[in-house]
Amino acid sequence: MKRLLFLFAPLMMFCLPPYAAGQFYGEISLASAPVAFVGENADDQAGYHISIAGDVNHDGIDDILIAAPENSEAKGQVYLVFGKTDNWNATINLGDADASFIGEVKSDRASHDVFGLGDINNDGIDDFAIGVKFADQAGANAGKTYIFFGKETGWSKDTPLAQADASLLGEEAGSEAGHVSPAGDMNGDGISDFIIGAGFNDQAGANAGKVYVVFGKADGWEKDLSLAQRMLPFWARLRKISLVIGWQRRVISMETDWMISSLALTARTRTV
Repeated sequence: MKRLLFLFAPLMMFCLPPYAAGQFYGEISLASAPVAFVGENADDQAGYHISIAGDVNHDGIDDILIAAPENSEAKGQVYLVFGKTDNWNATINLGDADASFIGEVKSDRASHDVFGLGDINNDGIDDFAIGVKFADQAGANAGKTYIFFGKETGWSKDTPLAQADASLLGEEAGSEAGHVSPAGDMNGDGISDFIIGAGFNDQAGANAGKVYVVFGKADGWEKDLSLAQRMLPFWARLRKISLVIGWQRRVISMETDWMISSLALTARTRTV
C-alpha cells in the first residue's frame, strides 16, 4: 500500500489547483487565484500599490491595503480589507472593502505608498501609513505621509486622510516626501520605526534626495509636523552619515535594518 501511494503521489499533485498545499509550479494564470479585488470605477488604477497592513484591527488575522490613485477625481483612495478565516468571494468590488481613506485635495493621488508599519505607538496593535508624494501643503509636491494607529473598532468607508492620527510634511516644494516603508526596531527600544524617502530633496544638491528615519514612540505624535523637526535624516554627504555608518555596524545583524545600512554605504561611495 505504501508503495502504491508513493507511485501515485506525483500524479495526485497534478490534480490539485496550482496554489493548493503551498505548491506553485509552471505558468499560473492569475485567473486561478481564489480571491480577486476589482476597482470601483474605470481608470481608478486600483492595485497601483498594495501592501500587507499587519493586524490593524487586532483580531489575530493580517489585513491588506489596496491603493487606487485616480479614484475620487484623482484625490486617490486607499482600501483596507480585513483578513478573515472564511466566506471569501471569488471577486470582490473594492466598494465593499471594510474601510477606505480618501485624499484631501484633487490631484493628490493619495496612495503612492501604503505600508503596514508594525506597532509604532507601542499599544500592541499594528499601525499603517499612506504616503502622498504630490501633496502641496508644505509647497508644491512637497509630499505628506499620514499615520493611522491600529484599533479594534476599525474605520468607516471614505474616511478623509485629514482624520489621520498623525502626519508628516515634506521639507520643501518638489521633494515628493511620500515614499514610506517599515524599518523594524532601528534604535533597539522595542518599538517599531519607519523611514520616509524624499527623492527630489535638494539639501545636498539638486535632486540629491533625503531619507528620514522616524523612531516609534508611545505618545507625542502630532499632525502636520515638518520632517525637518525632530526627525533623523540621512544625506548623501559623508560628513552627515559617518556616525550613522558606525552605529549601523553594531545593529546590521537585524534583517529589518539592511535598507538604511545599504543607503548609507551607497551614499559614502558617491562622496569622496
